[in-house]
Amino acid sequence: MVTLRGSPDIRPRAEAFFGPFTAHMAEAMSQCSPQDIERFEALLGDLRRTMDGLLADEYLDGRPLHDHPG
Repeated sequence: MVTLRGSPDIRPRAEAFFGPFTAHMAEAMSQCSPQDIERFEALLGDLRRTMDGLLADEYLDGRPLHDHPG
């Protein structure tokens, strides 16, 4: 896992860049009911588990299984 942290001087530039995006996303999400959000979160969780399973089945040591000798 990699964690990136910005320096304090980047915060104003990041807010200027992401601020409008965040406002538009909040507006769009405000149109969704809590149940819609829960279903969307469940879908994302299902997709993540599917991808994790695929990767576990298809990759070994970060390489596709067909690239491993044997």
